[in-house]
Amino acid sequence: INLLQEIQKPQIISIKMPERRYKTSQEKDFLTTYWLSKLWQTLQIRDDLIPDRNKRIKVNLIIDELYQVPHAQRLLTDKLSQLAKFDCKTIISCHYLGQIPIIRNELKAANTSYMLISGVDKDNFKELKEELSPYELEDVLNLKRYHSLNLIKYEGGYAKFITKLPRPIV
Repeated sequence: INLLQEIQKPQIISIKMPERRYKTSQEKDFLTTYWLSKLWQTLQIRDDLIPDRNKRIKVNLIIDELYQVPHAQRLLTDKLSQLAKFDCKTIISCHYLGQIPIIRNELKAANTSYMLISGVDKDNFKELKEELSPYELEDVLNLKRYHSLNLIKYEGGYAKFITKLPRPIV
């Protein structure tokens, strides 16, 4: 796969690792680390070949269940603060912040945005309590279904608000 050519197309590239095929956590960790390394190298090469950022397709890197791959989490931690200048935004989904201890502090330092979806563990709110003020724990515990409490970084600081999310497509 020529990843450089592929990331310059407006398309979704999905790398799936079904549990039935990759039985051990070490296999998943090895392959995830490989793909993150390959993407990092590709972004650096693209930076040299396409210096005009307006000509680069923005890359959204979405990682689910990052807690399952600790070596990949360490690599991502080392590169997280640099990815944005290579036009790559990282989106990490997890059930609670305690699942990603390796990268958690780096996320806070990198001006991360957060979405606490209804049903979220209260420890997530407690960790972000200061940033989410004036919202209280009761606000997040009482979120209606398909709603989220958001802490979104923008040029002027952080916006804090509750929003209704789209319902699942049936």
